[in-house]
Amino acid sequence: MSQISEYTSEEVETLCRVPLAVGMMVVGASLSGPVGIVKELLAARQAIKEASKQAPENSVLHTLFSEANMKAQNEQMSHEKPQAMDKAKQMGKIRQAISILSNKGEASEVADYKALLIKAAENTANAAKEGGFLGIGGKRVTEEEQAVITEIRSLVGS
Repeated sequence: MSQISEYTSEEVETLCRVPLAVGMMVVGASLSGPVGIVKELLAARQAIKEASKQAPENSVLHTLFSEANMKAQNEQMSHEKPQAMDKAKQMGKIRQAISILSNKGEASEVADYKALLIKAAENTANAAKEGGFLGIGGKRVTEEEQAVITEIRSLVGS
């Protein structure tokens, strides 16, 4: 099992930010209004929190997604707008994060990280309905959100 001390500060930042960026990519694919956006971003954060709890206590994933690390990343990312995210750039960041973990971590850590990325995307998409009127009707997962999830699944090989 790899340890956080084996990673540079830039690598740690990349590994921490990518699951949040995945959530923001899904949000940006089909904006659902202020309340929906908040629900969706909280759903991504919840997936990350669950991944941290499930990871062994001394593992890199547990440390990466600790409350303190995630608070710092949320603060930095809170100033970014979901629709302003460059999708190609974010997909490159996903590749980079997987490469970092593949080079320094164990296969189980890479698999857990990839599963986290998919879970964050799916939770985000399912957190709020788009369309409809006053909560009536609408779709839980839009075609645009599903397309982003499919791209992420393809990228991580799942």
